[in-house]
This record gives sequence, structure tokens and C-alpha cells, in this order.
Amino acid sequence: MDDDWPSASPGVRELIRQGAQIVSDPRAEWAEALHEAALGGVRMKPISDDPILAEGVRRTNLANTMRWAHHNIDHPGERVPALLTAEIMGATRELVRRGLDESSLDSFRSAQGVAWRMWMAICFQLTSDIDELQELLDVTSRSIAAFIEDSVAAMSEQMRAERAELSRD
Repeated sequence: MDDDWPSASPGVRELIRQGAQIVSDPRAEWAEALHEAALGGVRMKPISDDPILAEGVRRTNLANTMRWAHHNIDHPGERVPALLTAEIMGATRELVRRGLDESSLDSFRSAQGVAWRMWMAICFQLTSDIDELQELLDVTSRSIAAFIEDSVAAMSEQMRAERAELSRD
């Protein structure tokens, strides 16, 4: 665990675990809202108009959501390390092959806003204790933001490596 990562109280760790279990079995409308946010906007048009790229973004969204949820089931409140799964590597490779750059990864930040609103709704169902709720929201806000930033950084690095490999071919 990071030395400077906030430590959650035992009660809040249990709330995080319970909430992450809910997230690990997402409702269809949640997944669709995440996908719409990630693929929406003018900058994402080249991706959303391409069925292969759009599907890659959807798979990556789901993989990242499951990564965050499963890590918080097993290690509630701890920093979630980025993980470049086969789905994420494939989607990243396809973006580079289609001539897209790291700005296409901004879609994950758009989806993060939707994920945060969904997470807050879950949190408000888990506890009505104001102190617990404040700690729960604080710890998980940092967790979600750090996970997205770390994931985008890892995907950006992978895109640079893919671009370098393509330029050698």
C-alpha cells in the first residue's frame, strides 16, 4: 500500500467492499450510461462511428470497471493499480493503427463522471451516518480518480510503444 494513500477505517472498508460487490454486477443501464459518456462528444466521433473502435472502448470500460470493483472487494480502500488487460491492449493497439493519439483516452475521464455519480448513489444507500459517508466518499473519490489517471497513463505509454513499433515496420 502507498505510504501516502489515505487509510480507511474498518467500517468504511466494509462499506467500500459492499459497494464494490454491487458494482461488480453492473446493471445494464449503468454500463450503457458509461459507454454513452465515453463515446459521446465531437472529439470521440471517429471512434464512435467505427464499430470496431467503439466496441474496444466498451470492452475497456467494462474491464476497468471490473478491475476497480474486484480490487475493492479484495482490498477495500487500497489504491487500485492499473492493469493493461488483453482487451485494453487490443483497444489501445487498434486506436494507434487507426491514427488516433492519446487525446482519444479523454473518453475515460468522461465515463469517470458517470461512474462517480453511480457510485455516490450506491454510497448513499449503504450508510446514512454522515461521518462514514464523508470518509467513504473521500476515499473512493481519490481511488477512482487515481485509478483512471494511472490507467490513462499506462494506456498512453502503451500507445507510444505501439506507435514506435509501427514506425519501425
